[in-house]
Amino acid sequence: MREDQGYRCASCRAHEGDLPLLTTGRPRRDGSPAVNTVELVVDHCHTSGLTRSLICHRCNVLVGHTENNADLLALAAEYVRQWKCC
Repeated sequence: MREDQGYRCASCRAHEGDLPLLTTGRPRRDGSPAVNTVELVVDHCHTSGLTRSLICHRCNVLVGHTENNADLLALAAEYVRQWKCC
């Protein structure tokens, strides 16, 4: 699936090589940070369980917090465009 998508997020099209590293888990015993990962995650419909595609962490959080509500996402995009001066 990663190769089919060109190693890019299906939502924002960011290449996985350009994504920020995410630290996961607890620090190691020697005090070094936990494992750093760059991941595209499997996005799926929570109602049907259908796998959609691979998306980056940022898009996964965005879609998840809006509960797949395209209208809410459109309104949020409109709001951001309205205040693009910031």
